[in-house]
Amino acid sequence: MARGIVSMLGPASDPVYLDVHLSARMVAFALAAGGAATLLFALAPALRASAANPGEALKSGGGRLSGRRALLRPMLVAQIALSFTVLFVGGLFLLSFGKLVNLDLGFEPRGVALVTLATESNQIQDGHLRMLEVLDRVREVPGVKSAAVSAFALFSGIGWDDVVVPIPGKPPDATAVTILPVSPGFFETMGIRRLAGRDFTRRDVETGSDAVIVNEAFARHFFPGEDPIGKRFFRPESRRPNRDYADADRGGYPQEIVGLVRDAHYSSVREPAPPTYYIPLVQEWVASLAVRTAGDPQAVIGGVREAVRRYGRSLRTTEVTLESTLVNDNLIRERVLAMLSGFFALAAVILAGVGLYGVMSYSVVRRTREIGIRVALGARRGAVVRLVVAEAGLVTAMGLAAGFGCGRLLAPAVAKLLFEVRPTDTASIALPAACLFVPAALAAIRPVLRAARVDPAVALREE
Repeated sequence: MARGIVSMLGPASDPVYLDVHLSARMVAFALAAGGAATLLFALAPALRASAANPGEALKSGGGRLSGRRALLRPMLVAQIALSFTVLFVGGLFLLSFGKLVNLDLGFEPRGVALVTLATESNQIQDGHLRMLEVLDRVREVPGVKSAAVSAFALFSGIGWDDVVVPIPGKPPDATAVTILPVSPGFFETMGIRRLAGRDFTRRDVETGSDAVIVNEAFARHFFPGEDPIGKRFFRPESRRPNRDYADADRGGYPQEIVGLVRDAHYSSVREPAPPTYYIPLVQEWVASLAVRTAGDPQAVIGGVREAVRRYGRSLRTTEVTLESTLVNDNLIRERVLAMLSGFFALAAVILAGVGLYGVMSYSVVRRTREIGIRVALGARRGAVVRLVVAEAGLVTAMGLAAGFGCGRLLAPAVAKLLFEVRPTDTASIALPAACLFVPAALAAIRPVLRAARVDPAVALREE
């Protein structure tokens, strides 16, 4: 499993390599740990057995049996408590990861391939216009449903933040906003729903239009309770050179809102969508070509590369990745925590089930004579079954209570790693409890059946 685990520790673009081959030090550590555990847990029974009185051992040991059972019960309670603690904390990570994976990002990353377009340094002038021409060729590639260009891809780790100059009639506001230059068709390609207004047109890009499209977070913050379409605001700088703005003396360059789109997570699954406005594509050294495909995105990459190569004119493709890969790379920590938590939770369930089965079986065997006497005196089989089940249920309940207390103590330490999950939620408590009750019930079945089938005549002859 080592290679699979290591492969999850880094993003696809920058994988992690660790030397995890079997070594003498690893074997020595495993032998030392196993030997220490064997010595620690075998020493007490060995000392007790070596100190046994032969005369007492040959007699009926009812009193000593009670002492053994009194020792086994706390040990089993501790084992179940530890198992529940591991399950409780692991369940929090699993629930948190499940919410992150199923979170609505505001766009659809599946089925989108990202190809980096690079412009030669001496051809930067009007490079964004050449990218529009490349788009026309890419859209003709078989298997391509739509395509668009943006200054950088969502979840690429790259961003352009700015502030909005105080809007006339509005109080000063230093809130950072995100800006993303995009081509027409970007919202359709990325699956971002347009709520009002229009999309960009080719003319917006060619003329350096002042039109912008904002997201819901931007509209809520700067124009609460208002229809943002047609509203104007100013930004303190423009990346478009040689533009003469009559309103520049107001302290910024005018922008007119022509469209409203749904909020889309920009760079983090955990963080809410920031106030964002989109501007028509501008001159860029490097841009991201997003291609939505009808089938496997990898199947059309060759055709897309060929379309760009045939266009020539100083545009070339470099890196190729999937939008879904960028989103998954954003969840590396959560995925590793969920995987390890699931593994240890499974181990805890197995240990609790095995421990409960062993103790219950031992208890029933040692109490065979007692059960035989109860049956001989008129006890019904149902009463015998309830006797065994009650003991198993009491031990399990005590272990769950102790484990829940330990889990609550550990919860604050892991709270910052969780997403929309609280330790007091019903699911956070019910999931680990159910995971322990099921193996506990299965572990008790065979000892219960053995107790119910005890023959009083045979049991009374046992010593």
